[in-house]
Amino acid sequence: MNEHSKNLIISGTAAIPIVGGSISILIDKYIPSELEKRRNNLIEKFDNDIEAIKEEIKPGRLESEEYMTILFKVFKSAIEEHSQEKIKLFRAILKNSAICEYIVDPSIEFYIKLVNDLTITHFRFLKLVFRKEYFEFVHYFESTEFDKSFQDAFINDLLNMNLIAKDVLSPYIITSIGEKFIKFIELQQFEE
Repeated sequence: MNEHSKNLIISGTAAIPIVGGSISILIDKYIPSELEKRRNNLIEKFDNDIEAIKEEIKPGRLESEEYMTILFKVFKSAIEEHSQEKIKLFRAILKNSAICEYIVDPSIEFYIKLVNDLTITHFRFLKLVFRKEYFEFVHYFESTEFDKSFQDAFINDLLNMNLIAKDVLSPYIITSIGEKFIKFIELQQFEE
């Protein structure tokens, strides 16, 4: 954002009765410093992740246009995210994209979309289904203020994305796509 656009936005928000002044202060002072702090933190973590796997990275992979596209998409999403759990999932995508067999893989873009679109609750349920801990998930919903319709919505999202499927022997199972996704984003290490 150039300085002129920023000033127009700040002036416009300052004109809003009652809350405008507070919003303009947030835009002018807090947001730029918060974005810079997040950016620097992400760069440091991404750098550490890549350093830890540098021996496994194929020559030229990090400089390829395909990897740069993944890097830009992941970085943009991660910098906008407040959840440290989801940021770890984005970092796993970036790390595993650096060492996967084929960088031109439509599943990587699908994984980025899934991490963007799914909530922490989706990931918790997915992890519990992966571990076959269904009763823990039911208990999770019972211990929160979610009603049954929310539980159904979370489950339907995962069913519609083909990450889980209904099963005759257990309530749900992980699909092959779901299993690949879980491994790629390292969901097994997802913190509760």
